[in-house]
Amino acid sequence: MRIRTFNDSDTSAVTELWRASDLVRVQNDPDLDIQRKVADSPWGFLVALIDDRIVGSLMVGYDGHR
Repeated sequence: MRIRTFNDSDTSAVTELWRASDLVRVQNDPDLDIQRKVADSPWGFLVALIDDRIVGSLMVGYDGHR
């Protein structure tokens, strides 16, 4: 497993992972959540990969949302 910071090209894989994990809620648009995180603190958004496939994500936050 390899861990690295999120890249914009990871967006669809991450949102698919979140949907498959039942983490997406009607009141939270995943694309907007990603845009906000990248704009605020991109260092706090990590992805885990196995064989170049995203298998996990982590958002470090301080606002009570993540």
